[in-house]
Amino acid sequence: MTDLRSRADQQIIRLEADADQRREELRTRAEVDVAGVTEWASAEAERIRAEAEQRAAARRAQLEQQLAAETTRSEGESLAMRDRVSAYERELDAFYAQLEEIEDPTAFAAAAKRIPRPPQLEARQVAPNGAIPEPGPAATADVHPAEEEVLAARLAELDEGLAAEPAATPSSESTSTDIVVKGLGSFGAITGFRQALANVDGIEGVALSLGQSGEFVFRTMHGAGFDPAAAIVKLEADAATTDRQPNGTLVVTLDRAR
Repeated sequence: MTDLRSRADQQIIRLEADADQRREELRTRAEVDVAGVTEWASAEAERIRAEAEQRAAARRAQLEQQLAAETTRSEGESLAMRDRVSAYERELDAFYAQLEEIEDPTAFAAAAKRIPRPPQLEARQVAPNGAIPEPGPAATADVHPAEEEVLAARLAELDEGLAAEPAATPSSESTSTDIVVKGLGSFGAITGFRQALANVDGIEGVALSLGQSGEFVFRTMHGAGFDPAAAIVKLEADAATTDRQPNGTLVVTLDRAR
């Protein structure tokens, strides 16, 4: 019995030693695995940090490009708007200069209706996400109230001038001829023809008026023996043809605009 107990104790000691060895092996293996997880976590964190930095840098570069494009677009639109305003100012100056040369109130009123329309100045709306906005309906440009006041003042000035000035008393040998000219395509051509005709020897004066059908009529004062048709042919050379109407009106056709 004693021998049996001795062998059992020895067996138990070996079992406990084996258990201790296995437990040590398990601890070592677990520590290795934990170290591997830590290394993996560190490597993964470094990868995520590097990728985040790359994405942030790319987004900042994209922002710089977008800001540069927006600056270019804004400066271009501002320059285009200034150019439109400057061009409109030049057009108005030319228009008012042409109106100054018209003395007849009726003709002035007809010409004033053709005042240039102001340019469209509303800023273009930029669609989100860079989308191109669809073109909207064209806005109707109205005559500015200040421009209407200028035209009204000019008409009143002409009316007052005509009322204040005594009517010209033609001599007993003077007469008038209404001349309708076709082929004058602009106010400058109309006023230029009037000035040239008024400078012809034998013509006492030229008044510009508006005919019943809307055409401009050059009412020419001249001596009774003066031939305005011959004067115009001489003035315009081969570019003019004349036709005397039964009512005395002289119709002139120009092949080119003056």
